[in-house]
Amino acid sequence: ASMPILAPQGGWGRRALQVLASGLLGAAGAWVAQVLWAWQVFDPLVPGAAATALCGAAGGLFVGLGSGGKHLMPPEDPVEARYRELLGVRDGEVADLLQRALRHYRSMCREPEALGELAGELRPIMLQLAAAAAQLRRLQQDLEEWTPRELEQQTERLLRKAADHDDPVARETLEQAAESLRAQMAALTRIDRGRQRVLARLHADVALLERLRFSLIQLRASAAEPAGVPGHTTARLDGLREGLDALQEGLDATVSTLSEVTDPARALSRSHSG
Repeated sequence: ASMPILAPQGGWGRRALQVLASGLLGAAGAWVAQVLWAWQVFDPLVPGAAATALCGAAGGLFVGLGSGGKHLMPPEDPVEARYRELLGVRDGEVADLLQRALRHYRSMCREPEALGELAGELRPIMLQLAAAAAQLRRLQQDLEEWTPRELEQQTERLLRKAADHDDPVARETLEQAAESLRAQMAALTRIDRGRQRVLARLHADVALLERLRFSLIQLRASAAEPAGVPGHTTARLDGLREGLDALQEGLDATVSTLSEVTDPARALSRSHSG
């Protein structure tokens, strides 16, 4: 049976087979070239230099066959590759969401006939979800650079220094520095709330993906119903289409929320580094 278009590919096993095949064929090529040269197989047929070249070419043929394995194997699913890369980092909630999304995707990949033309739309949606999760992860890492308690302590120290100063210019400068730290704390609070909104949206997106998977199960079940039941398959195909559209709309809203959060976060990072 032919492999489904969206069937998940095993990354490590796939690479191991390629390396093993290349190594064995490369070694075989070196052995063949050595034997041909030692036995002087081509010497009676062509001049010495040409015979040596033919021995090398015979060995190179095996090496070429070894490197051709990766071209003969079907290309790896980009969704599988991207999610495997992101799941290399176990950071709690984001990793759990990615794992759930990948599990639903794999389940739907086992039903390429039921997905039909919608299969081509599922992959970019999954990659968009992965990109949003990766961006949220970077945002969380950026937020970890600031400790609200530390900023609060710095503010208090600056205000105490300002109160102890007799020089009005120095006092005003320290008060301005303290006010700047207060503004940073307020910005961090807003960004963290935005991060929570993005995380909530990703939960909603994965729930929509699960709903899409359930619609696919319903569609598969309708194929087993008696042929006389009118409209069931068409209605469930429409439900599958609606589920995919709802997932795309949800992801678009997630991306919009992310941009609202990450733009202020970048500005705060620039001011902090400056």
